Amino acid sequence: MPVYLIYFVHRYLDFRLPELDAVLGLAGVDDVRACYDAPTTDSPFLLLHLPSDDVAKLVAARCVLIKGIYAYITHAEGASDLYDSLRAKIAALSAADRASAQLHDETTWSLQVDCFGQRLSLDEQNKRRHELTDAIPLLGDIQIKQPARTYWLLEEKGVGPGATHVRRVFFVKSLAVIRVVGRDFVDKHKIKKRKFIGPTTMDHELSLVMANLAKVGPGAIVCDPFVGTASVLVACTQFGATCIGGDIEMQGLFRKENATIASNFEQYNLPCPDFVQWDLSQRVLCPKPFWDAIVCDPPYGLRAGARKCSAKSAKKPFELYAPSSVLTDLLQWAAARLVKHGRLVYVLACKTDPNGAYDDQLPTHPCLTPLHVCVQPITQKFVRLFVTMVKAKDMRAEDVSVASTLDVGW
Repeated sequence: MPVYLIYFVHRYLDFRLPELDAVLGLAGVDDVRACYDAPTTDSPFLLLHLPSDDVAKLVAARCVLIKGIYAYITHAEGASDLYDSLRAKIAALSAADRASAQLHDETTWSLQVDCFGQRLSLDEQNKRRHELTDAIPLLGDIQIKQPARTYWLLEEKGVGPGATHVRRVFFVKSLAVIRVVGRDFVDKHKIKKRKFIGPTTMDHELSLVMANLAKVGPGAIVCDPFVGTASVLVACTQFGATCIGGDIEMQGLFRKENATIASNFEQYNLPCPDFVQWDLSQRVLCPKPFWDAIVCDPPYGLRAGARKCSAKSAKKPFELYAPSSVLTDLLQWAAARLVKHGRLVYVLACKTDPNGAYDDQLPTHPCLTPLHVCVQPITQKFVRLFVTMVKAKDMRAEDVSVASTLDVGW
């Protein structure tokens, strides 16, 4: 299979590969682990094998944490003079590899330069261009805007005090025109530009990542049972899902004009989901498996406490809902209401574990298989866990959730 180079955004490092795996699954790649070797560092560069350029373009169009994806030609690393090594490797390319990279074409071309870990001046960029083109002349005319071929020199220096030398340099080629990339949605959905937000509104970028982790796409039926200001459902709807949101209180539907949940969807010209007032502790809605994905940010008591309907007093219609009970009820409901192979993606805040051993302390259910636990540090004391689970089998009457043993810290 052809080889490609992914250039990740240097944000949310723990989320990059889980998001990539989910999007590869959406693209029809069955054996995701055969596509790439698991990296041992936080490098933003990843080499992977994909069936075709079309699959690579789909990955670029959906992955929020990918800066770019390129057709791989060659690279150099570990040499005292990286560009000498790179020139030698380009000179040694086979005729088939040269033809695939269009090195002998006479169409217009450009050569772009970027370095991870250092901002290069124009003079520094030109020096690197000459180091390559003087030894390996490219045919055709140079054209900066809209050339037929765009090549890239991508250097990896790294970040931090120990990053003093360039470790690797890649020579790659841009794919044919990609009209939409996942990063475009990050700017489009910025929270600061949104009409209706609240103190618990999920970050727009993470909402998009959660939608990808859930493998949301056109035709999928998605639910957020703790909808709040619907940030998560905005992301799911953006990717083509049919959505339903629920909450124990729906104040966001009845605020002043142009400042409601519905106004967020109107702002992005997206279809507004249906919203239902419900109490998750009562096993609400859908007597049979129905949802393709459940994506939510449950109230865990840090910024907003959870509540459920009270059976004790009509004067106090709600009572406190312990975070551990919220999660066990959520997993029980997901196991019953997700279709087979449907996904549950939820968020949980807890105390930082110095050993990073969160997996064994999360709530479990016999029908739900954990896939990923992505860690987002909040402070030195707290982290947020973004948990992805898949429904592996149909639920029986005796299957019940097991509560979390995590130290939530409040």
